[in-house]
Amino acid sequence: MTGSIYNVIESELKNLSLQTALLEACDWDEALLEEFSSHLSMGLQFITKECETLEEGKVLLKEILEINGWTNGQYNIVIQLIEMHAEEIQSFMMMEEQ
Repeated sequence: MTGSIYNVIESELKNLSLQTALLEACDWDEALLEEFSSHLSMGLQFITKECETLEEGKVLLKEILEINGWTNGQYNIVIQLIEMHAEEIQSFMMMEEQ
């Protein structure tokens, strides 16, 4: 049996784990997490418009987050989330180019 209910929800469990790790990286401060989310959103919008490849986007995103003071492991957590949705993100980036 290759599929199961667990397989369906497994990615969501991983997301919850990454969300918890992100909150921990923000010292369990939900206001700080909200601020990080805002910077992340702006950074993702910027790389979507400015970068041709996902790899280029990841490098630029790291620079954007570091410039804004996010150095406590948040980038690595975001990269895990990006990797989980790489195909969707690449498709979105390609749509922005057109």
